[in-house]
Amino acid sequence: MSNNSADNKESRVLSVLKSTLVEVIKDTTTAPEMEHPLSLSTIEMIRESLQLISLREQEIGGVSQARPHYSDEPKPQVVSLASFTKKATNDDSGAH
Repeated sequence: MSNNSADNKESRVLSVLKSTLVEVIKDTTTAPEMEHPLSLSTIEMIRESLQLISLREQEIGGVSQARPHYSDEPKPQVVSLASFTKKATNDDSGAH
């Protein structure tokens, strides 16, 4: 199995796991005055699992880079902060 195929399978597994955990959260969410059906330790484990899934997705270029890129799409440009410094000119002499 090629590395690209393995990454693709891993991305799919992570996506399904994340979706499942999010659905569990939705299905078990209660009104503020009600006691939550899940224990605090289970809730914390779900949080940690979602964090680990997100980290792994970033490592393998998952969700954030999974969108299509078009040939006419503008490329990001780096702009120096020095170009934004305010320079005093004769027009800014303070008279209003």
